[in-house]
Amino acid sequence: MGPEEKELFTPALQAELLVLFGLLTSQDERVVVDLGDSPHAKGMKVLVPQDRAQDPDFLHRHKQRVAAEAEQREADRREVEGIARASGMEP
Repeated sequence: MGPEEKELFTPALQAELLVLFGLLTSQDERVVVDLGDSPHAKGMKVLVPQDRAQDPDFLHRHKQRVAAEAEQREADRREVEGIARASGMEP
Protein backbone atom coordinates (compact mmCIF):
# COMPACT_ATOMS: atom_id res chain seq x y z
CA MET A 1 0.00 0.00 0.00
CA GLY A 2 1.45 3.34 -1.03
CA PRO A 3 1.56 6.51 1.10
CA GLU A 4 -1.57 7.90 -0.55
CA GLU A 5 -3.57 4.76 0.23
CA LYS A 6 -2.23 4.60 3.80
CA GLU A 7 -3.34 8.19 4.37
CA LEU A 8 -6.89 7.31 3.32
CA PHE A 9 -7.03 4.15 5.46
CA THR A 10 -7.95 5.98 8.67
CA PRO A 11 -9.02 4.27 11.91
CA ALA A 12 -12.60 5.40 11.24
CA LEU A 13 -12.56 3.83 7.77
CA GLN A 14 -11.04 0.65 9.18
CA ALA A 15 -13.84 0.42 11.76
CA GLU A 16 -16.52 0.96 9.10
CA LEU A 17 -14.98 -1.74 6.88
CA LEU A 18 -14.97 -4.16 9.80
CA VAL A 19 -18.65 -3.49 10.46
CA LEU A 20 -19.45 -4.02 6.79
CA PHE A 21 -17.41 -7.23 6.71
CA GLY A 22 -19.26 -8.46 9.79
CA LEU A 23 -22.64 -7.75 8.24
CA LEU A 24 -21.66 -9.66 5.11
CA THR A 25 -20.12 -12.71 6.76
CA SER A 26 -21.69 -13.28 10.16
CA GLN A 27 -25.06 -14.50 11.30
CA ASP A 28 -24.67 -13.19 14.85
CA GLU A 29 -24.26 -9.58 15.87
CA ARG A 30 -20.67 -8.39 16.09
CA VAL A 31 -19.10 -5.17 17.28
CA VAL A 32 -15.83 -3.39 16.58
CA VAL A 33 -13.41 -3.35 19.53
CA ASP A 34 -10.26 -1.25 19.70
CA LEU A 35 -7.35 -3.44 20.87
CA GLY A 36 -4.85 -0.59 20.97
CA ASP A 37 -1.33 -0.69 19.62
CA SER A 38 0.93 -3.67 19.07
CA PRO A 39 4.51 -3.88 17.79
CA HIS A 40 3.27 -4.34 14.21
CA ALA A 41 0.05 -2.32 14.16
CA LYS A 42 -1.21 0.91 15.64
CA GLY A 43 -4.81 1.24 16.73
CA MET A 44 -5.73 -2.41 16.12
CA LYS A 45 -9.44 -2.96 15.69
CA VAL A 46 -11.22 -6.28 15.59
CA LEU A 47 -14.73 -7.52 14.95
CA VAL A 48 -15.96 -9.80 17.76
CA PRO A 49 -19.25 -11.30 18.90
CA GLN A 50 -21.11 -8.80 21.06
CA ASP A 51 -21.03 -11.08 24.11
CA ARG A 52 -17.18 -11.24 23.96
CA ALA A 53 -16.59 -7.50 23.52
CA GLN A 54 -16.29 -6.93 27.29
CA ASP A 55 -14.20 -10.06 28.01
CA PRO A 56 -10.65 -8.81 28.73
CA ASP A 57 -9.12 -12.31 28.64
CA PHE A 58 -10.64 -13.05 25.25
CA LEU A 59 -9.51 -9.69 23.86
CA HIS A 60 -5.99 -10.12 25.26
CA ARG A 61 -5.67 -13.58 23.70
CA HIS A 62 -7.00 -12.24 20.41
CA LYS A 63 -4.49 -9.36 20.44
CA GLN A 64 -1.65 -11.79 21.18
CA ARG A 65 -2.73 -14.07 18.31
CA VAL A 66 -2.96 -11.18 15.84
CA ALA A 67 0.45 -9.87 16.97
CA ALA A 68 2.01 -13.34 16.61
CA GLU A 69 0.58 -13.69 13.09
CA ALA A 70 1.97 -10.26 12.15
CA GLU A 71 5.37 -11.20 13.58
CA GLN A 72 5.37 -14.43 11.55
CA ARG A 73 4.47 -12.56 8.35
CA GLU A 74 7.33 -10.12 9.00
CA ALA A 75 9.77 -13.01 9.58
CA ASP A 76 8.54 -14.66 6.36
CA ARG A 77 9.01 -11.41 4.45
CA ARG A 78 12.59 -11.06 5.71
CA GLU A 79 13.32 -14.68 4.75
CA VAL A 80 11.97 -14.21 1.23
CA GLU A 81 13.98 -11.00 0.82
CA GLY A 82 17.11 -12.84 1.99
CA ILE A 83 16.52 -15.61 -0.53
CA ALA A 84 15.96 -13.04 -3.27
CA ARG A 85 19.21 -11.25 -2.41
CA ALA A 86 21.14 -14.54 -2.29
CA SER A 87 19.71 -15.37 -5.74
CA GLY A 88 20.89 -12.04 -7.14
CA MET A 89 17.42 -10.53 -7.29
CA GLU A 90 16.43 -7.26 -5.72
CA PRO A 91 13.67 -7.73 -3.15
